[in-house]
Amino acid sequence: MSIDTAVPLGLVLNEIITNSLKYAFPGEREGEISIIAELRLNELYLKISDDGIGFTSLPEGDDKKTLGTRIIYSVVEGQLDGEITLDSSGGTSYELLLKEIKIVRRV
Repeated sequence: MSIDTAVPLGLVLNEIITNSLKYAFPGEREGEISIIAELRLNELYLKISDDGIGFTSLPEGDDKKTLGTRIIYSVVEGQLDGEITLDSSGGTSYELLLKEIKIVRRV
């Protein structure tokens, strides 16, 4: 993928994984963080999830979102022209669908 996609996507992944490490497993709690990536025609599907404690309530509206969550949504929806779904019904799961990903193949 192009550098214009890779850099902001790296920021998003870093933010989601950091949030999982900081908040999903309080105390001595153990758990898993998983990342699934699939290339679907010209779209990239990513699912980043943990089996931690989840949100006590899902952030809705910009006034309810933390700075990190606002960054995630802003980059995915604004910069990468993607869609994002957040589910906290058993841990926390972010599903991202990025459209028109161009894979750069080098020979």
